Amino acid sequence: MVVASCKSSKSSCDAYGIYWDNPRIDSLSVVKDDLTYIPYIPVNESRALHINTPVRGSYQVLLKDGDSVVEARFFELK
Repeated sequence: MVVASCKSSKSSCDAYGIYWDNPRIDSLSVVKDDLTYIPYIPVNESRALHINTPVRGSYQVLLKDGDSVVEARFFELK
């Protein structure tokens, strides 16, 4: 999994791209500041998620195979 960030000079938001190669990943969820932010996203054949938000906080993206977390990635928007 790769996490990439691009700070825009024209706005106060961050943009993140999250990529994975693991074919077992069938869904993901996002936790923000230790609370469920997005409970469930099926990924189907996708291998990437792009997040562009001005909402500051600590984020965790959980890549899942069924109910099992396969990988977790963290980033913070300041």
